[in-house]
Amino acid sequence: MENNFTQEKLAKPTRINRKKLLVSGGLVLLIIFGYYAINFGLAYRKITILNSPPSDFQGTIITLGDFRDVIDEQDLPLPKKEADRFDVLILGIRGVNDPNGGLLTDSIILFSLDKNTGETAMVSIPRDLYLNLTDRFQGKINEVYEQGVIAGRAFSFTKDTFSRVTGVYIDNVSVFDFSAFGNIIEAVDGVTVTLDVPFEEKIQWGEPFFLPAGENNLNTEQALYYSRSRFSSNDFDRARRQQQIILAIKEKALKLGFLSNPKKVTELALALGDGLKTDLGIFDIPEIISLGQSLNSQNKPPKQLVLTTQNVLYQTTETGAYILLPKLNDYKEISTAIKNII
Repeated sequence: MENNFTQEKLAKPTRINRKKLLVSGGLVLLIIFGYYAINFGLAYRKITILNSPPSDFQGTIITLGDFRDVIDEQDLPLPKKEADRFDVLILGIRGVNDPNGGLLTDSIILFSLDKNTGETAMVSIPRDLYLNLTDRFQGKINEVYEQGVIAGRAFSFTKDTFSRVTGVYIDNVSVFDFSAFGNIIEAVDGVTVTLDVPFEEKIQWGEPFFLPAGENNLNTEQALYYSRSRFSSNDFDRARRQQQIILAIKEKALKLGFLSNPKKVTELALALGDGLKTDLGIFDIPEIISLGQSLNSQNKPPKQLVLTTQNVLYQTTETGAYILLPKLNDYKEISTAIKNII
């Protein structure tokens, strides 16, 4: 089948939709230039490090109404920090300036490192997971960061809420707006993905987008469409493809020798610009280096998990709104599934 996806046809949609894609390679980039931060002092000069957002943001909180039982916080206690683990929450947002839910996290990935064994894991959490925590939060989980921003405690609120839901103490949060995605893919000159079966999105982009089975070398726009497409599949498959792109960026960066080329590391760091906000700081560099070294190991590929209706969730539209809930309405099912792979 012909691939109708061309550079000319992409020009207009790219300007509109680039902000709507997860910066799926961002954590890998952070790891790469974090490796050189001690010697070169470059990684954190162009990245916003903060514990609270700008105070002039005006946003709207979307709520679903009081139609689920309230969860007492005692039933989802805050887990204790684990000295032998390093856990980073990666959030992909559309961008503060996007009027259509620019701070909603369309993509949510938990990165976890076991410092003792060097094993790593990636867990994708679906944006439609619904929560109703007493006096804390009510709505879909992709609204948590937005509500934290409005409250003036973006990272502390986000870490606390996600720690309770996942049962994993979140050490740090990194938030990427989607304008940075293209910069990362362009910096590594595209990525390669191997498909077991063909992939096709007929509707979402106005023109059919098709990738054949086998090895595919994706440019920036193709990676964008592959990661973003969901009309012909679903959010769960999209999350799997986003994890695939993360690993593809990591493999390409290693192939190009980024870890041995400070100039390339610096260029990538500068390419992020204001596209990254994080509470990672200079004192977190040892953990970042450990995570980077673990991901670089050919013998220990990251374990991968996507929370779906095939494992611990079920879907419902009981009030007309599509939401996901844990099976048996027990959020401990989620934490158990995550702890089984990290």
